[in-house]
Amino acid sequence: FGSVLTFIAFIYALQNLPAEINSIYAYINPIVAVILGTIIFGESLTTAIAIGGGVTLTGLYMVNYSLRKGRSKIL
Repeated sequence: FGSVLTFIAFIYALQNLPAEINSIYAYINPIVAVILGTIIFGESLTTAIAIGGGVTLTGLYMVNYSLRKGRSKIL
């Protein structure tokens, strides 16, 4: 059921959002899945998993920040 909902959301995003936003989906989806697994099913959230999620989110922020900064120099 969850996979169907995320697939529908992904198709909607592909049709309505820019490509750079859609590329974030591949990195955010596993983080959301881990968080929901922890909340709904009581799965363990270890320190290593939390650090990995933090590194991923930091990397996404850095890439998107540099894209926005580069785009503003062009304009």
